[in-house]
Amino acid sequence: GILTLQDLKDYEVKWRKPLHGSYRGYDIITMPPPSSGGAHILEILNIIENADMAKLGFASSKSIHLLTEAMRQAQADRSSFMGDPDFIDLPLDTLLSKEYAREVYRSIKTNRATPSDRIIPGLGKIKQKNNPNLHEGNNTTHFSVVDKWGNAVSVTYTLNRRYGSGAAVSGYGFLLNDQMENFSIKVGYPNRHGMIEGTNNAIAPNKRPLSTMSPTMILKDGELYVVLGSPGSGKIISVVA
Repeated sequence: GILTLQDLKDYEVKWRKPLHGSYRGYDIITMPPPSSGGAHILEILNIIENADMAKLGFASSKSIHLLTEAMRQAQADRSSFMGDPDFIDLPLDTLLSKEYAREVYRSIKTNRATPSDRIIPGLGKIKQKNNPNLHEGNNTTHFSVVDKWGNAVSVTYTLNRRYGSGAAVSGYGFLLNDQMENFSIKVGYPNRHGMIEGTNNAIAPNKRPLSTMSPTMILKDGELYVVLGSPGSGKIISVVA
């Protein structure tokens, strides 16, 4: 594509309201769309909250099975429903509801993995565009900082691939990214990270692509408890969750 000086002049930073959720008494504040990371971290936690994870045992086969199934459902929902909220209506009220999470949890079999073709985005409750079957990098930087006064910052920064597009703006010293590949270049086919996106994430002028960035803060009783995030491309959501 062609990037002009007018494109840079027209670019606007948008301040969006963070997503807020909860998990067993902890308040979770995380990144909103067009990153899908925060939404699906909350979705995953809502699902596993229905089980006694401590009783299942850390890193036990039962806890890993439940977490994996929750992540698979979240990925199916991401591929089918997520995109730039300036262009599409996102069903976040449903996907992030505790009731939806309970229904997903009840659908998970404890003795076997769900066949991929039976993982239904939105459990069939959310109207979606005609997407094909969606299946399922390491070039991002994240830092979390807390100072002695309790001020906290969680930042995920990426150009996508190493050095992004490989082009720098002459005289200004910053690199241009290659985030275009995070759009659905061809619906139903994987990008270089192996991720397949739905039609909601199709390319359009002035549209922002989905990402998996997931800078997150967790509060306990109104006080900062932990600040986290991760690099990892398509694996960021599952790593942070």
